[in-house]
Amino acid sequence: MYTNNTPNYCNTSIDIYDIWSYEFNAMKETGQTVIYDKLLKHIEPIIYNSSQPFLRSEDSPNSSDLKYITDYETRYQNRSTAYFRSEGDYYFYEQHIIVPMTEDRSEQFYYLFALKMRQYRDYLLGLDNFLYYQLKTNFQKDKTFFMYFIKTILIDFSELLGDAYARKIDLWEQLRRVIMIKNRIRIKIRIFMQMLRAGKRYRFFPLISR
Repeated sequence: MYTNNTPNYCNTSIDIYDIWSYEFNAMKETGQTVIYDKLLKHIEPIIYNSSQPFLRSEDSPNSSDLKYITDYETRYQNRSTAYFRSEGDYYFYEQHIIVPMTEDRSEQFYYLFALKMRQYRDYLLGLDNFLYYQLKTNFQKDKTFFMYFIKTILIDFSELLGDAYARKIDLWEQLRRVIMIKNRIRIKIRIFMQMLRAGKRYRFFPLISR
């Protein structure tokens, strides 16, 4: 069974395989099971509805299938399986299923988002790319709602993420505002230069709007 022993900073999606493998390894290292158990409750319904089982209840198991079936209940309760059983069928956790921010999966997305954020605890600089990607992809660049979402996560998962994340988010928000102001200045300068080249009359306007 393959597990991800290191954070995947390049994967900025909410990817079930990426998050499950990281949390499985963390659970085995620390012996703490609360986060992992809650993760399984969120991802198992998604996997069940989004993928095909690798072993069906109506199939006649061959010798290689017995390793999945034998003592399944005990091994599952001991959190030592990379798969689960639902309605007699068996499904792998190790599947690249991207979870979007949708109304029917908002609760799952919320928890998975927090778990993905904690992968950056030793590399907070890398969190920037993740936040920008999520802002664009799942929040349609709605900065106000996105910041509300992030800061609510920092409150709900304060023990999981810690004060360093709150300070990092404040810095990220400040940087985002600076970039936004610079972009506005560039646009106004471009318009100003185009008017000069065209020989048009212009009136003074401030580079930075209040």
